[in-house]
Amino acid sequence: MNHRSLLLLCAVSAGCLIFSVFAVTQLSHASQTAAKPASEPPANVVRTDYPDWPWPRGVHEPAKPDDGQLFHIPGSTKSYTDTQINRSTSTVDWFPELHPAPPAPVISGKKGAYNACGQCHLIDGRGKPDTADLRGLPVAYFLQQLADMKDGKRVAPWRTQPSMT
Repeated sequence: MNHRSLLLLCAVSAGCLIFSVFAVTQLSHASQTAAKPASEPPANVVRTDYPDWPWPRGVHEPAKPDDGQLFHIPGSTKSYTDTQINRSTSTVDWFPELHPAPPAPVISGKKGAYNACGQCHLIDGRGKPDTADLRGLPVAYFLQQLADMKDGKRVAPWRTQPSMT
């Protein structure tokens, strides 16, 4: 390697080293001064127009008598009372025209025995954040789970009421 090539190689290496140090310094400075994301969404994104009636009240509040008022949701032709929505072992089905008729245990519970499956897992089985999505599970799995519940092998110890068993 001749003298000129060696000098060029040293100059390129030094330039890369200087650039690397500069880039790391700038990245470090940018990460230290970066604005922290707000924990609250912007005010124009937060919805405050949700009605209170679909969500159960605190467990310590005394239940108020049902006044028979019918509740509706947009797009549904159905209406239900507070008792039908929040104080029943059965499931309310706001949009029955959107799916085939579900099996009886999905829509109707049995007081003192079990709640309808659809109360927690919803009519179509997709579940809610605190319940499992049942869609697509094999029939054999359901039969085994039901047998285990019947035999006392599957219990839900975190629940105050054994609603599935």
